[in-house]
Amino acid sequence: MAEGKRPGGLTALAVLNFVFGGLGAIGTLLAFGAISLIKKGIEAAEAAGGTVKYDGQGLAAAYIVVLCSGIGAVLLIVSGIGYLGQKRMMAARSAPSTRWSRSVAPPLAWSRVAASACSRSSSASTRC
Repeated sequence: MAEGKRPGGLTALAVLNFVFGGLGAIGTLLAFGAISLIKKGIEAAEAAGGTVKYDGQGLAAAYIVVLCSGIGAVLLIVSGIGYLGQKRMMAARSAPSTRWSRSVAPPLAWSRVAASACSRSSSASTRC
């Protein structure tokens, strides 16, 4: 992969964030509309002078839940924009497998050499 080119998986993740963020934003707008219709319906029923009065839970909790889902949708869209701005950076220098092979692999190789030398020696006086 060429330097500075964005990996395909990162692009796919950005697209998924846009899709789910857009769906969340549409759902948030629909939920705010539904809650406001319910509130106006309750107010209209009470203003009509009917004998039935709404004594249920207030709509503040519903507004808070819908607001939180709207914030989540906005964060998904913003993170999708951030993912699209990412580029592949210094993959050869910062790859964990490269660092691991330089720091851990040589001692492991020497321990295997020493173990094979011990298994080849047949004299009982040689200590490994």
